[in-house]
Amino acid sequence: MSVPRSMDKSSSLEYINQMFPTEASLSGVEPLMQKIHCEIRRMDASILGAVRQQLLKLKKWCKVELYAAPVMDIGWSKLAERCLRREKLSCWVIFCRRLCCSVSSFYLRRL
Repeated sequence: MSVPRSMDKSSSLEYINQMFPTEASLSGVEPLMQKIHCEIRRMDASILGAVRQQLLKLKKWCKVELYAAPVMDIGWSKLAERCLRREKLSCWVIFCRRLCCSVSSFYLRRL
């Protein structure tokens, strides 16, 4: 059963009552939560892998492009290493935004 996108309190309660109509059916909550947590971990790993791939591509690009070379000199690699250790999505979002701004400014200067 899929979850409706917009729910008010009464429809949320109806949904929960449909999923778990009796007290005995509440025994299914723990396996459901484990399944959800497993899916979240899988998605986090997928996102982190994609970000790492993009970072590697960017590092290769920086080595080739003379105008982007200063990106590596201003501490981006240290910030990236810190983000990899923490493995926090919010850290990666900030890192990617800053890096994209820097790379785009170097690219625009080149033109």
